[in-house]
Amino acid sequence: MSTEAKELLSELKSAVDPNECLKEKYASFTEEEQKKLTETVGELERMGFLSVFWADDMAYHIKLVNERIEPQVKGSNEKQASTKVIIVGNNNSIHNSNIGINNSVSERQEKKSFWEKHPFALALITAILAGGVLMFSFWGKIVEFIEGLFF
Repeated sequence: MSTEAKELLSELKSAVDPNECLKEKYASFTEEEQKKLTETVGELERMGFLSVFWADDMAYHIKLVNERIEPQVKGSNEKQASTKVIIVGNNNSIHNSNIGINNSVSERQEKKSFWEKHPFALALITAILAGGVLMFSFWGKIVEFIEGLFF
C-alpha cells in the first residue's frame, strides 16, 4: 500500500463523516491532485478497505469496510495485507466477495404424488371417464327434456 493511501485511510478513519471529508478534499484540490486522489481511493477499494460508489470519475459515496485491519506501507518489513482473489476464465477475477452466503439447501424435499408429477395423465383419464359417463342412455332423456323447454 502506498504512503498516500495509508495517510488517506487514517484520515478517513479519524473523520466524523468520511464522505464529507473526501468531498472537501476533492473541492480543495487541483485537477491533477484530484486524479491522484481518485487513484488512491481506487487503491484502497481494490485492497478491500473501502466500498466506493463512483460518479463522474470521482468517489461519490464511500464506506469504510475493514476498519480493524491496519494497512501496511509498500517496502516496509512488516507483513503485507493480503486480498483473496478468485480467478475465473480469461483474466476475470472476483475480489473480496462472499459467494454462497445464506445458501441453504433443503435436506428434506417434499415428495410429489404421481398426479402432481403427471398432470397430463390425470387430465386424459378424467376426460375418458367423463366421456364414458356421457355415453349412458339416461343422458338422452335429459337432452330431450332441455330441448323441450326451448322448442
